[in-house]
Amino acid sequence: MEGNSVTKISNELIVFVRKLHYDDEIVLTRSTDLKKDLRLKGDDAIEFLESFLIEFNIDGSQFRADKYIEGEGQDLLGFISKLFKGRTDEPMKIITLGKLDDAISSGKLE
Repeated sequence: MEGNSVTKISNELIVFVRKLHYDDEIVLTRSTDLKKDLRLKGDDAIEFLESFLIEFNIDGSQFRADKYIEGEGQDLLGFISKLFKGRTDEPMKIITLGKLDDAISSGKLE
């Protein structure tokens, strides 16, 4: 794979993503965003991460998926809630392939 250590991810992660995602057109780098670039949202994102944890034997016990992944239908419900309650929620964090690659190295996803 071309690229330097800033953009390069492990071949085993590339194979895993390609196996589950099927889109060979997307260039996979450390900054590839699961939601924006791979279009993984809601249950699909959760299933992807569960498969990732199992495949690479990663400890995900401290990972707060709710900080990174909105539940199915959350966009509409969140909008309605904000409209009537006038509240703003903390923005969702971004999860990238770089974070997953780091988890492969450390054995845990936090």
